[in-house]
Amino acid sequence: MFSRALFSRTVVARQAKSLVNGFDYCKTAPSDVSITANVEIPSELKLTLTRQDEYLFAAAVVKSVNINTANGKMGVLPGHEYEIEKLTPGVLEVETSEGKVEKYAVSGGFAHINTDGNVDIQTAECIPLSSFDLAAVEKELATAQEQAKVEGDGKIRAEIGVSVLEPLAESLRSA
Repeated sequence: MFSRALFSRTVVARQAKSLVNGFDYCKTAPSDVSITANVEIPSELKLTLTRQDEYLFAAAVVKSVNINTANGKMGVLPGHEYEIEKLTPGVLEVETSEGKVEKYAVSGGFAHINTDGNVDIQTAECIPLSSFDLAAVEKELATAQEQAKVEGDGKIRAEIGVSVLEPLAESLRSA
């Protein structure tokens, strides 16, 4: 009992020392920029796009990025405000610096948009739209829609399939 009380006092004392040192940052912390201050808008957008452990773009300069988020579709240009967004299944569009638009099917992920012109997008799956066959996607979509109507173990899996395949099929039809 005595050793436990001694131990807890020692731990508290050590934590207090580390907290004091942690607050030293506040003395030298950067001050806020005035709301009326002139802020330089970045002239370019640098995109880092990954799927699992593979880079599709690594700080590549692009003109714009269009993403599907939980809050709706969003376009990102240089100077965009800071945001972190959850990506929903759909199509991600990247306009390269040459003006070419590349489209990718995305199953979900996160986008981290910085005010300095950097955009980091992490996805679970990100596949070029050109690698899909519309007929095969529509066949898989029809199968998933039928399975989603049936109660049972496969219903949830089928509903997820429908939520991923519907925007993919729509994008392939419009391409």
